[in-house]
Amino acid sequence: MLHFIKNNTSTKDIIVFYKPRVMRLMTDRMSIDCGSEGVGTGDYVVIFKQYKYLHDLYYDLLKNIPHRKTVFDNEWFMAVEI
Repeated sequence: MLHFIKNNTSTKDIIVFYKPRVMRLMTDRMSIDCGSEGVGTGDYVVIFKQYKYLHDLYYDLLKNIPHRKTVFDNEWFMAVEI
């Protein structure tokens, strides 16, 4: 997932992630926490599927964004362009 973000997003993109400092360190992309106000200001949302609380929170927030598009999906993470 980190390779995908680094290789397929712009350095100006904002990634919404539950650990924004890790995302920033590993990808050199701006990242913000997953609070409800964060989803609307980011360009991508990365969901950690194994943590049920965050998984459910993101899906509830994302279902209100009609133009979302899944751009990466594996066993652990899903990245959605918003």
